[in-house]
Amino acid sequence: YRNLTGHTFCVNDIEFHPSENVLISISNDKTVRIWDSNYNFLRFRSVTGYQVAAIEILPSGRFATCSFHANITAGGIRTWDVMLTGYYLDLNLFGGVLCLKTLNNNRIAAGLNDSTIRIIDTNTGENLRVLIGHNLPVRVLELMNNDFLISGADDGKIIIWNINSGQIINEFNLSLSGILSIHVLNSSCILYFYL
Repeated sequence: YRNLTGHTFCVNDIEFHPSENVLISISNDKTVRIWDSNYNFLRFRSVTGYQVAAIEILPSGRFATCSFHANITAGGIRTWDVMLTGYYLDLNLFGGVLCLKTLNNNRIAAGLNDSTIRIIDTNTGENLRVLIGHNLPVRVLELMNNDFLISGADDGKIIIWNINSGQIINEFNLSLSGILSIHVLNSSCILYFYL
């Protein structure tokens, strides 16, 4: 193993970008950092005023980051190339974005602090659909094949959504203090972690 040093605060997410052969890390230090395949630091970019919460690699070869302000009243989504020369989409969303999941057809799902999930076109920033079903911040999104999105939130619910219609397929009220992570094991079984 190897320690990567450079962030000055906790690291929130790390993703390997397969087509660019780089590692991308984000942190509460409000930076995005790029590392080569040998884990050598290449470059970084500050995200002024916002803590960066999650990364998603997009089919276009770009990647998306989501962020929130420390008081979680503001934040948004930005799409970048690995050179970090600038961002292509800068979408501000009231409430702050806590998690992302790449969907098909140039779409991304965003879990917000306001308890909604937004389906967004990554080329235009257009808000295609708002999914309403949680009562507290949505912290995790996972894809189950190309038709279903699974969400987990601080309200202790796991909801399975039809992405195309926006309808709730199933809802599990687990009476827990919050869902931290969801993993799809197969088409009929999911694994979750909670507080």
